[in-house]
Amino acid sequence: MLGGNIPDTFSIGCGLKSVDLSQNFMTGKFPRSLVNCPHLEVLNIGNNNVEDTFPCMLMNTSLRVLVLRSNSFYGDLYCPGATQEWTNIQIIDLSINNFTGDLSPSYFSNWKGMMNSNYNEPLDLRYKTADDHYIQATVMVIIKGQQMELQKILIVFTSIDFSSNKFEGKIPGSIVDVNSLYFLNLSSNAFKGTIPASIGNMKQLESLDLSVNYLTGKIPGELASLTFLAFFNLSFNKLSGSIPLGRQLQTFSADSYKGNAGLCGFPLDISCNSNKVDGVPPPKFEKGRFHGKTDIDWNYICASLGFATGLGIFVLPLLFCPKWRERYFDQVDQVLLKIFHFHQQKGRKRSTSARVPRNQIRRL
Repeated sequence: MLGGNIPDTFSIGCGLKSVDLSQNFMTGKFPRSLVNCPHLEVLNIGNNNVEDTFPCMLMNTSLRVLVLRSNSFYGDLYCPGATQEWTNIQIIDLSINNFTGDLSPSYFSNWKGMMNSNYNEPLDLRYKTADDHYIQATVMVIIKGQQMELQKILIVFTSIDFSSNKFEGKIPGSIVDVNSLYFLNLSSNAFKGTIPASIGNMKQLESLDLSVNYLTGKIPGELASLTFLAFFNLSFNKLSGSIPLGRQLQTFSADSYKGNAGLCGFPLDISCNSNKVDGVPPPKFEKGRFHGKTDIDWNYICASLGFATGLGIFVLPLLFCPKWRERYFDQVDQVLLKIFHFHQQKGRKRSTSARVPRNQIRRL
């Protein structure tokens, strides 16, 4: 493990292409002299104790990978006087710091390394088709909610991780400019406003994490068209309305939407109205009959009402009308007497018929 300040002694024209000082105890300021390394492609100082503002001086370099995660960087990302912004950047990880402020709408407009990819397939398929299109570097990144170590980086791999900071304001709709982005993590900040519908145009997006913010409004229906999406988390915001129907959004668990009191629809167990649950095919009407779980069978109800009415007409007079009760029981007594008399007569006939054969036998 290394400790102390990072030496600020990189000479003009240094030929370094990769600097990895991650997982140490480095402190102090960010070394400004790194700007003297024009061929620098990978800079990883993640998991240290560096305390400084955002390194704007690196914007004019050929940097592809910038990892500042888990340090003590602070302030906003505004770089006054910057004429060029990350023309080659493809991985930027600023997570777990103390960055603040808004994200400018123009912030992503010149990130050419994340634009206009010629590929239109899931990222895992790229490893089967690419040959030597890699950056030789080891980087720890969060992919689909899991921390993973990349031993080498495919040149089309793109990721933005600004999670666990203090960014605020709205998520700029211009983020769609980085249209070849695969992983976007803006979780655990203080973003407000609505989710930009333009994110639905980021067709290659495989992981989207906007959880633990203050986002409001409805989930844009455009997100349902993100067919490559494999990880999705909008939990613990202030979203409302129904979860849009689509081939992807209903495949995620309820945990992706929990913590939003106003959300409803599948996969949540909260119905958006009394007739159906959004995200589940609505019940159908066939030949005038309604087939669904909430269907009421009026035949049973009418039969029950008829039985109760008839029973009431018969029983109530017996309870409240003495004359009716006396007549009723008189009739019952007469019926019972007739039944018993019939059985007595029948019994006598049987006993008589039984004696006749015996007498005949005796005579013989």
